[in-house]
Amino acid sequence: PNNAWYIRTITELFEIAGDMVQPVVAQNLMSLIAEGTGESEEADMLLRQNAIEIYARLLKEKPSAKLPKILLETMAWCLGEYGYLSVVSNLEEIIEQLCKIVSRAKLHETTRKFTMSAIMKLVAQAGTCPPVAATVIDEFNKSEDVDLQQRCLEFQSLLTSAPHLLGHILPVDASAEDVQVDPKLSFLNKFVGEALANGAQPYSKPDDDDDDDEGSVEIRTSKADPRRINGVRSK
Repeated sequence: PNNAWYIRTITELFEIAGDMVQPVVAQNLMSLIAEGTGESEEADMLLRQNAIEIYARLLKEKPSAKLPKILLETMAWCLGEYGYLSVVSNLEEIIEQLCKIVSRAKLHETTRKFTMSAIMKLVAQAGTCPPVAATVIDEFNKSEDVDLQQRCLEFQSLLTSAPHLLGHILPVDASAEDVQVDPKLSFLNKFVGEALANGAQPYSKPDDDDDDDEGSVEIRTSKADPRRINGVRSK
């Protein structure tokens, strides 16, 4: 068995067992697709193409109401990252199908957010926002789910005021890239300096602010083998 077999097998497992499957299995599958095997860039791209063809066909041929939550979320994430690789459906067709899913009344909120994020990434890849996508984004910018509402409002603002930045904010195939973080936020020094020069008050830390790490919880993470299912390694 190879990695393409592994993706097909796990997808079938999601279809049959649904949410009885541990979420870590989906996370490991998505990591494998994003990071590849390290064998070669061509092999990794072929792996992603295989996954996208599987998920694009499922999206096109199976009623979304019959697909388990864990599978819908995995499909949405993969299509959002690599939908441009599909030869089964073009980007506009994938966006349209995802818009139908995101508009379902009884959809789990986590699944809705996975799907909405995928729609936004695909809009960035396409370089244009189809009317069906604009409609659902406008609909959910009034959502009672504050997280979903904020995502839609921010994306809508980008579409109207800075569409040229979409490709930078939602870059293609960047999920496995390391994000460089400046903990001191030194890039704001110029802005802060100008504000102080114009009479703004300097920041003063509250007297009761406790910055020590006493009582903090250390979280340890380890990279799981993406071929392990509930502790059993596939061949």
